[in-house]
Amino acid sequence: MAPHSFGSKPIFSKIKGERREFHLDKLQEYAELKCMIKTLESAAMVIEAELKEVGFQTLVQMIEPTRVESFRAVDGYAVASVEMRRRPVTSPLNDSECSVLIQHGIIPEKKEVTQGFLAVNSAYATDKALMKRINAAILPFAPGDFFTIVGGTHKYVVTDKMLDFAYAAKDIISLRVMTTMAIKPTLTGNYPLTRLFTSVKKILSNYST
Repeated sequence: MAPHSFGSKPIFSKIKGERREFHLDKLQEYAELKCMIKTLESAAMVIEAELKEVGFQTLVQMIEPTRVESFRAVDGYAVASVEMRRRPVTSPLNDSECSVLIQHGIIPEKKEVTQGFLAVNSAYATDKALMKRINAAILPFAPGDFFTIVGGTHKYVVTDKMLDFAYAAKDIISLRVMTTMAIKPTLTGNYPLTRLFTSVKKILSNYST
């Protein structure tokens, strides 16, 4: 079989089952990097969860007259904004969460998603003769239940007022339900990049045991 050329280096193929197999330079390097990225992301997620929990406890335990939403964290060359955000409207409360809040004296905010409206009862919608008569004069001929009310939809969301109430009461359970934690870390400009790989290697060894 004639060689296939990728760049300047000839690469031969062979049949394996029904698929052709080719040697591809740097494939292993790419796979190793992808594997490393996944490993780093997994370790970062573990540390992130730990930091968010500490950040949550720090914000909840602050003795302030009004709710504190964030603080600046520092550690060596790293700085971060740690934030306790109100749960967004796009993440509505489920029935179980609403029940928990109500038990703690917090009434969830009901938000309308779609409005209710009148609709023709489906039992008559395909009756062409009736529909023709309705078009001529609705009231004299329409059955009493010709129109039905289609209910709107709604969802329950978190408001600042609800958060303020829970914060004042130091209600940790309710605050967990109604907030999301965010942390945005960066390394300062004078961080010595030469130590990055050494530090990361040490971090991975700690989280792989």
